[in-house]
Amino acid sequence: MTEIPDYPDPRAHRLREERRILRNLNRIIASSLISEVFEGISGELKKLIDFDRMSITVLTEQKDQFELVALAKDYGLTKFAPQRYPVKEGTVLKRIIDTGRPVFIKETEKSRFLPQAHSGLLKAGIQSGLSCPLKYKGEVIGAINFGSRKANNFSRKHLRLLRRITNQLAVAVENSRLFNKIREEQERYKKLFDYAKEAIFILEAQGGYIIEANHQAVNDLGYSQRELLGASLLELCSSLERATLIQVLQEVLEKETSHTFDSSFLRKDGTFIVFEMTLSVVEYGGKKAIQGIARDVTEKRKREQEKEVIGNISKIIASSLDIRSVYKAISIELNRILDFDRMDIALPDESGEKIELFALAKDYDFTVLREGGYLPREFTAIGVVLDTHKPIIVRDTEEGRFLEDDKLFAEGIRSYLDFPLEYKGYTIGALNFGSKKVNNFSEKQFDLLEQISNHLAVAIENTKLFNKIKEEGAKYERLFENASNPIFILDPSTGQILNINHQAELTFGYAMEELLEMNILKLSLKEEQASMINLIQEALQSGSSKTARSKLTRKDGTCCTVEIHVSESEYGGKRVIQLVMQDITEQEHLEQIRRDLTSMIVHDLKNPLGTLIGTLEVFLEERAGPVNGMQQQLLKTALNSSVNLLNMITDLLDIHKMEEGNLRVEREFVAFPQLIEAAVEQVKFFQQAKAITLKREGTENLPMIFVDPEKITRVLVNLLNNAVKYTPERGQVCITTSVNSAELIVRVQDSGPGIPSEYLDKIFDKFVQFEPRQAGRAASTGLGLAFCKLVIKAHKGKIWAESTPNQGSSFIFTLPFVSQ
Repeated sequence: MTEIPDYPDPRAHRLREERRILRNLNRIIASSLISEVFEGISGELKKLIDFDRMSITVLTEQKDQFELVALAKDYGLTKFAPQRYPVKEGTVLKRIIDTGRPVFIKETEKSRFLPQAHSGLLKAGIQSGLSCPLKYKGEVIGAINFGSRKANNFSRKHLRLLRRITNQLAVAVENSRLFNKIREEQERYKKLFDYAKEAIFILEAQGGYIIEANHQAVNDLGYSQRELLGASLLELCSSLERATLIQVLQEVLEKETSHTFDSSFLRKDGTFIVFEMTLSVVEYGGKKAIQGIARDVTEKRKREQEKEVIGNISKIIASSLDIRSVYKAISIELNRILDFDRMDIALPDESGEKIELFALAKDYDFTVLREGGYLPREFTAIGVVLDTHKPIIVRDTEEGRFLEDDKLFAEGIRSYLDFPLEYKGYTIGALNFGSKKVNNFSEKQFDLLEQISNHLAVAIENTKLFNKIKEEGAKYERLFENASNPIFILDPSTGQILNINHQAELTFGYAMEELLEMNILKLSLKEEQASMINLIQEALQSGSSKTARSKLTRKDGTCCTVEIHVSESEYGGKRVIQLVMQDITEQEHLEQIRRDLTSMIVHDLKNPLGTLIGTLEVFLEERAGPVNGMQQQLLKTALNSSVNLLNMITDLLDIHKMEEGNLRVEREFVAFPQLIEAAVEQVKFFQQAKAITLKREGTENLPMIFVDPEKITRVLVNLLNNAVKYTPERGQVCITTSVNSAELIVRVQDSGPGIPSEYLDKIFDKFVQFEPRQAGRAASTGLGLAFCKLVIKAHKGKIWAESTPNQGSSFIFTLPFVSQ
């Protein structure tokens, strides 16, 4: 039997070869990064697929750009630059993103994809191509692309092979991207670590030894990088705070939590820096370590301490008005933020020629410049501070520039700083610091000392003011007790009597103990209690004093009339009401007698005076027979004088009625120019007798005014009479009217001698005359202006006077408009 030769099965051989190549591919892909194994991949695939070009494109996370991360080719025309390109519509990659399927290009020239996308391939002779998607967790992340110089070189048989490697290739691409991202993050962290504004330390978990420190740590501590590495952070920490740092390190390691705290660390130059440090557990080189992030808060903590000290000093100062009693406490607080061995306050004496060492604090025994001692102002540093209002630093007392330098040098004080104490723009003294060190003070301390000196200056002035107030208080107590008027101090909320003076006891007949148990209303008549309450409330609400009359009862049951001045005051540090009373019982009795007498005289004069005026008018009208020219002139003079006298009597009666509230004001709408003309007619005789010019201005187009025409005419007559009376012969009187939106304004101006300024407010009071009677000038009763004031007030208007000596006077009044 002939044996059939054992020829190998070509198909089985090809499959075995594919499996071997695939195993190699998987090993290559898993062994390193995609960019480093791409040549191995392309070499193995070349054994299975005929291609001339192979590349891998990777999409960005947004899938709007791609990067050519690897390229293999066997020709030299195509250039590869690692950069990103946009994903455009109509391209092979866009189709793969949209469909997730491979794309065949049988003939590049006839491809339906963008021609410009293939122009480079055509130049390289690429006639056909195959692109397969790289998918990771179902998402297209890129593509593997093949090109051939042969047309129609790729078919679906290649997809079976490529599907078996694209999944692992996608994982390799994603791992490569992740690795690059981690590497970028590490580089970014390294940059952040090295150039962070905060100092960063990496410490060994045991012992706190520094294994890494950034540039800021080197700058803050002043050591070199080599000096810091291997040093223990515990050794750099202040000995007073080392135990706390050890405890924090242990807590952070055990609980693996972060901890923030403040601690002082020694710089290379011997000074200390205050770090606000946050410690936390990190992994470093595969081992557990501690990371410390430290921020320099030296200046911040210094400012906070200064702020605390200033606050404490304010509280100390507020606790007492005796500056000497709190001075030592102030110096202890200041020693927390200032290095000094001696501190004193210097104040000028009353003459200003000497300087008193007002208060002193020091840490040594012997001193020539002791508390209560004096220095001359001249040739001393303190004197210069007082004169220039500027601080002085003496850096070495051995130089002996000022008078006190030798004395301080003998005590061991080598440098000092004198700072002005300013109060409301004045230098009231100096705050002085001394040190046993040369050049211990600098201008950097001025801002702090300015704040302290302001508080201290206020305290000193408050002390002076307190002493002055004590003196004034004692003086007030003497005045209060010895005053000739009764004085009551009341609780403003209840009216309870808190204190009285001796005159209150004498006036009301009660002992002090009895009055202090009473309410002020118990002294008031029942019908006047409401008025008393209102008076006190008005004084409290307005903050100003109020005056009123009231009837009060004495212990014996009799009544007395008092004028009460009510004002707000302070008593025992509390708000109170003070009543100062004036007993006007006798005065009121006399006033009532005068009113009755005046009323009787006026009524008794008015009737015969009316008869006299009527008789004179009969003679002037020649009803009793003819009269010659001289007789007529004499009769006119008698008639005018009689009318003036009647007007005075009428004014007096009307003033009395107005004060009693019994005079009626009968208003009607009238044309104001008519009232002016009526008044001018009444003063015409006296005006013409002195050849005085009487001008009227602004009387045209005036609106109707709602007034009592008879009383306003009398006001005008009184003002014109006064103007004519005080204007010299051939002088001028002017009556001017004007209006604004709310009122009519009337001004009567004369060209007389004027009124002294001290009388401008008084001339509207009854019976006031500001100059003695002069020969040739009519006597004045002092009633006319009082009448004018009451009438204008009844019309809710205002009246006042203006005057310049030797330039005349003006009387102005206003009348408000009322709608018809």
